[in-house]
Amino acid sequence: MENKEGTTLTISAEIISNLNDGFIIKLYNDETDEAVSVTSVDEYADYIIAAVKDSKSENFTAQWLPSPNAKRADIDLVGMKLGMIQKRFDDEIEGK
Repeated sequence: MENKEGTTLTISAEIISNLNDGFIIKLYNDETDEAVSVTSVDEYADYIIAAVKDSKSENFTAQWLPSPNAKRADIDLVGMKLGMIQKRFDDEIEGK
């Protein structure tokens, strides 16, 4: 499904903890209808940046879905790492 120009690209994400250690982030792109799994916050950032650059939409939003299959420690770790890469998002998506 392709969005018309002027609409908003929405990428939703869910954290899923592995049985052992670690987690995956499952991403859902509403413009391409694809679902992708990544294993790090850096891969999450790479996907978001590429999707925004490839999008035909004028606007973009990222949202976190409820993550009932995530450990609290994994949620906290992802949140901390997202804060650390915010400047990268600002530079690469907003062109600063």
